Amino acid sequence: MSEVKIEALSQVHIGNGVFLQEGNDFLADGNYVYVLNMDKLGTVIGTDQAIIQQWVKAINDGASGAFIKNQTKGIPYTDISKRRIPCSIAFNQSQNTLKEQLHDGFGKPYIPGSSIKGAIRTAVLSTLAKEEIGERLKREADQRKWKKIIFGMEDELLHFDSGDKSKKKDGSSNDLFRFLNTGDAYFEQGSELVVRQMNLNMREKDSLLDGKKQQAVEVIGKGTISHFRMKVTDDFYHKSSICNFQDLIELINNHTYQLICDEIEFWDKREGADYTGQDTYLDQLETILDAIDACQTNECVLRIGQASGWRFVTGAWLEKIDKSYFKKVIVPLCRPQNERYSQYPFPKSRRIDDASNVFGFVKLTAL
Repeated sequence: MSEVKIEALSQVHIGNGVFLQEGNDFLADGNYVYVLNMDKLGTVIGTDQAIIQQWVKAINDGASGAFIKNQTKGIPYTDISKRRIPCSIAFNQSQNTLKEQLHDGFGKPYIPGSSIKGAIRTAVLSTLAKEEIGERLKREADQRKWKKIIFGMEDELLHFDSGDKSKKKDGSSNDLFRFLNTGDAYFEQGSELVVRQMNLNMREKDSLLDGKKQQAVEVIGKGTISHFRMKVTDDFYHKSSICNFQDLIELINNHTYQLICDEIEFWDKREGADYTGQDTYLDQLETILDAIDACQTNECVLRIGQASGWRFVTGAWLEKIDKSYFKKVIVPLCRPQNERYSQYPFPKSRRIDDASNVFGFVKLTAL
């Protein structure tokens, strides 16, 4: 079992599926968001039934924030809150929810080991699939059988033959990643920020910056550091083409580096070059490339969490198959309402914040 340091090279969001409502779940004063502690708030408001009925009415009328502020005059918001989060964005009727970051029972934001392990799995699968997919499809001339080959790649590459005929090769007991265990990475309280998420989006306008689908998001801030435990057993190497831990670190770095290079080329020289508004985004990606170049032999850069984008979530190895087949068969499976956007490349948008900062890059250092 090794201890691993994790550093956020950009803001990271791992959601818990909860959207907090302004007034009901949090208060904002222009500098901070205060996530309400209902037990503490209930103690302040008291048990007077008339006041409680006024509170219920205020909630139904969408005026609970004003009610709470009136009832807690002279009381610091910190006294009725679970946490205070730095926030420079304004909330209004059209922007009144906050996508919450995952926290443990003590209020610490964290990145689950499952998220780290899933991102490593994607890096390994993508690397192996890019090496295999071309030859496998070339050997099968009938394109009607390609889909079965493509969607069977994970089972073929990340499951091993245990020799036990009673167990299927694609079962969880034969999964290569059962031999890689990752713990959760807990960050200190106060590591969070609230940012406004928006899109770089290809559309009829020249500018890529698209604020139509803005969302306030709680993130773990750039530069914050934590530690977690990771164990890679010898069986992981014996049952795969990865020879040792150093090979795994190098594979992850190469995977992230190549995806970033492809992303930069897409926006700077290919389809995205006809638009404006991507310069800051590209600068951010160049900075991550510099961080990868500076990695020591025990370090790698990985992308995880929400707003990572389709290419990083999947590893983009599907783009390496026949271009015509990818566009005709795979894209419609991956893009809802594909007929509306068929004139655009896939994927056509990226999630950033309103300062064009990227999400999801972390640096892992084995200690």
